[in-house]
Amino acid sequence: AGFHVHGFDANPAARESAHRRIRNNLKEFVANDMLNSVDVEPILSRFVVTDTEVEAAADAQFLVEAIAEERTVKQEFFSRIEDAVADTTIIASNSSTFTISESGINMRRPQRAVVTHWFNPPHIVPTVEVVPGPETTNEVTETTIALHRKIGKLAVRINAEIPGFLVNRVQMAMIREVWDLYERGIASREDIDAAIQGSLGFRLATSGPLSVCDFGGLDIWSTVYKGIAPDLRNA
Repeated sequence: AGFHVHGFDANPAARESAHRRIRNNLKEFVANDMLNSVDVEPILSRFVVTDTEVEAAADAQFLVEAIAEERTVKQEFFSRIEDAVADTTIIASNSSTFTISESGINMRRPQRAVVTHWFNPPHIVPTVEVVPGPETTNEVTETTIALHRKIGKLAVRINAEIPGFLVNRVQMAMIREVWDLYERGIASREDIDAAIQGSLGFRLATSGPLSVCDFGGLDIWSTVYKGIAPDLRNA
């Protein structure tokens, strides 16, 4: 999207392979007519891999971490990174589990912290959940949403902190039932995946679940729900 980006990873192998991995992704975009081949090198030139965390954070207006999904590790990161950036820098977490209140509990300026939860593969999946904490300012939230929309992502605002945010809660509810069906031998692994891909997966790519309910009729959905819900897995 034209932005200059600095990146750091504690793993040397990840730093050394970063440009190669991004180049491979860009080649896939070119092969599928999503990018002009002449844009590949300019894009790569705007991404600089640094040797230290502090170097990567220097002069950043927006900073996001995607480190280990461990509460203590994230809390330590948010505590130390504030010393490496300006007071106006927005600091975001890519956590899929921890709220910004948890990760940034020791921050001096928690009002500039927010969750931006991407989904794998992140260069393809559009949605990014933007989850402010109770102390996050509205300006920070709106700026974060605007930035992600500017780079082509589908930024969705989550109005309140809740474990798992929005998408993962829905996904876990589905996965719980899927694993129960598999364990009970209701269908094979291959047939379960094929059935979901060729129905819900196919349909949800164009219509959200609430739109599907509206199209089918809430009276019908209510009847179906009352018939199935008591038998759904609830362990």
